[in-house]
Amino acid sequence: RAAGSALPPAFERLVVVDVAPVVYPETLRHKAYIEAVRALDVSDVGVSRSELSRRLAPHVPDQGTRDFLLSNLHVDRDTHQYAWRCDWDALLANIDDIRGWNVSPADAAAAPLVDLPALFLRGATSMYLNVHSDWPRVARMFPRAQLVTVRGANHWVHADQPDQFVEHVTRFAAVT
Repeated sequence: RAAGSALPPAFERLVVVDVAPVVYPETLRHKAYIEAVRALDVSDVGVSRSELSRRLAPHVPDQGTRDFLLSNLHVDRDTHQYAWRCDWDALLANIDDIRGWNVSPADAAAAPLVDLPALFLRGATSMYLNVHSDWPRVARMFPRAQLVTVRGANHWVHADQPDQFVEHVTRFAAVT
């Protein structure tokens, strides 16, 4: 079933950021980016983030995307080396499921899948949640959803407009 349909009863609300219940094409290069990050040697204690970004540039040309990927690095307390916060191997192994939406069109049209208050935030310049082609499907599947478009934001709404992001999520969470 689709993400959100098997939410535990403890869930009262859902916030979805700049993604729609559609299958995204591999042309977005997710696999290639993950493979490039996995191949990046972060074990050199003296290497800087800017050097890692330079090494990643041939595979991930967009600076913003590189910055986002490298934001998953942290310095391990014990080894004092960079380490990844996320499990790139697991992401790569499951990227088709993550990119996809495992709901048939008939099921998506038949009944709401998630009957919770849901806030869908989208970046005004992002292509991931299209108001015209994606929102009707979202509204059918999440009948209590509301859509907020954040001006000045692309796909990474939280990074492009952090104050607006926090304001919208906080306001949504506070509604009783």
